[in-house]
Amino acid sequence: MTEALGSSWVREFLDASCNGPLADPERLIVALGDLQDRATRARGNLATKAGATRPGPGKARPEEMSPYTLCAIIIWEAWKHVHEAEPKPKSCRAREAAEAYWRAAGGEGHHFGKEPLAIWRHHFKKAAASRAKDFRIEWRRHLEEAERRWIRRNSASDAA
Repeated sequence: MTEALGSSWVREFLDASCNGPLADPERLIVALGDLQDRATRARGNLATKAGATRPGPGKARPEEMSPYTLCAIIIWEAWKHVHEAEPKPKSCRAREAAEAYWRAAGGEGHHFGKEPLAIWRHHFKKAAASRAKDFRIEWRRHLEEAERRWIRRNSASDAA
């Protein structure tokens, strides 16, 4: 698709349709390239080189990141969005939020040891690491979009 869209005669042909010209074809080419890259990486995580689905328990997750770290990333970005500051890995309230989210998503609670929520410290450190930057950016985008929709919806209901 990206190769075809790069051709001027293909774009001219597509622009002549009854739907009108493509809106921002360069952006579409970049998005398709990104999609191809993501699909290639996902295929590597989900299937063997022969194309068979990888065996084993658990759900598929991006780049083999643990579900705990993904949960910590979600809480990290939500915390940063609400408090306008990054949570500290040792923050008791941030660990409690991660635990509550973990349980709400169906995870087993942590009840063992003197400090059962200490498990989250390690995952908050991983959430803060540069390797998790792309996931944090994506979650931040979702939070900001959800906030915009909420504001638009409430503005419309106030006007009515």
